[in-house]
Amino acid sequence: MSNIISKSLVLGEVTLERLAAIAVPAQLAPVAASVATTYAEFKAAAAKADDATNAHASALDVVHTAASGVAASVDALAGAVVRVDPAKRLHPFEAFGVAAPATLLKGARGAAALRVADLAKKVAASKSRKGIKDAGVARAPPSRTRS
Repeated sequence: MSNIISKSLVLGEVTLERLAAIAVPAQLAPVAASVATTYAEFKAAAAKADDATNAHASALDVVHTAASGVAASVDALAGAVVRVDPAKRLHPFEAFGVAAPATLLKGARGAAALRVADLAKKVAASKSRKGIKDAGVARAPPSRTRS
């Protein structure tokens, strides 16, 4: 439950409890009734949001279970290929004419790592005072302490 929902629940409950404990003047009765109506509508909307959040969490649990099933089935396929032909132990997916699934994933991670390394080189190359100033990055003033 989000913070705004929690705060609104407390605000509405406390306000309605206090209104119930006093004699509300006639001129304030319509406004007090409006608070009660608005709070009831809010509680219904918050309940729908909670239901949607719970449904989303349940759906994600199903997705995670299915994802672990995919990994297990790919591992089972690799194991079956190796059992049929032990020579394929190093490259069980080679017989299918494609790279191993781990290799495909490594390539995606590898490309991201290369982009990060390239960015790090660019940052290291711009360490001159002029480069940092041009990049709009403020440099800390030198320390003025004496040793």
